[in-house]
Amino acid sequence: MLAEADAVSDAEVGQVLAHLPPGSFVRHYVETMALYSDAPAIFHLGAALILLAAAFPMDCQIEGPGQPLRGNIFVLLSGPPGSSRKSTCI
Repeated sequence: MLAEADAVSDAEVGQVLAHLPPGSFVRHYVETMALYSDAPAIFHLGAALILLAAAFPMDCQIEGPGQPLRGNIFVLLSGPPGSSRKSTCI
């Protein structure tokens, strides 16, 4: 089971967002949703990645040295019921 100390802080999410281009969908989504919801930024980041993956057509892939890379993603929003505000991000 994850401990409270294992949680990702909003500052750590901010460091990840700082590496994204200013106009990128993920960065814009997380910054905008933070204005409307008190849920942790990591939940908004997960929701943004889910939306981005859902927007990819099934036949969209990136060719590489191994098997093609597709936009499949699995995200688990984990937190205490009620107080963690998971459902406000979905």
